[in-house]
Amino acid sequence: MNMESRISMLHKEFAREAAAAQVSHQRAIRLVAVSKKHAVEKIEEAYIHGHRDFGENYLQEMIEKAEMLSRRCPEIRWHFIGQMQSRKIPLLAKYSSLVHGVQRVKVAERLAELKQPFLVQLRHPTDVRSKALSTSEWARTFRESEGIHKYCRGTMFVANPGTRDEGETIESQFAWAASESKKLEEQGMSLPRVPIRSWGMSADYRTAIRHGANMLRLGTRVFGDRPTSTLGASSTLL
Repeated sequence: MNMESRISMLHKEFAREAAAAQVSHQRAIRLVAVSKKHAVEKIEEAYIHGHRDFGENYLQEMIEKAEMLSRRCPEIRWHFIGQMQSRKIPLLAKYSSLVHGVQRVKVAERLAELKQPFLVQLRHPTDVRSKALSTSEWARTFRESEGIHKYCRGTMFVANPGTRDEGETIESQFAWAASESKKLEEQGMSLPRVPIRSWGMSADYRTAIRHGANMLRLGTRVFGDRPTSTLGASSTLL
């Protein structure tokens, strides 16, 4: 199956899942094609067939690809979905359309200063590895910081399949994410814009759609298996 057919099939599937779930997503479900380690030729192929949103985990890889494709793909939108360091935020903001998964107030404040739109990361109570703020902490931050409030566009969530032994399922985690996101939205997060809910990935996007996700980060479903190395694969993690 070629790239055009894969992308078209995914959008049709998104629409079917949303209709079956009878959940209001408030906006069309947007696909972010995660192109980490994939060659620029694959990105350009998807672009030629109308796709515009691409996600990268490594700053240097994103910069290299953005520079190579800037003339051939002028309408491309880069989403950064990796780890962030404060000292590299100005460079990150220069190339990103949207930064996913902000975990700390300091990073959110710096992005807001640079007028860079971002998503805050939701931390499930069973995720002991995450350093993201709790929902109540983010809610307080929105009330206290006009800048963060102005440039936050919604939430990012990563479900943790390792919590099954604790009685948590992927389904229950996305139900939790929907509830917590609603709490933040009621605090005025990203209003009056429709909040982005960047929740699903290749292994769980159907479940995410059922609970109201309107942005999905998919890699293998778009590009196939990820190569072990290619442009930027050895770059230092941001």
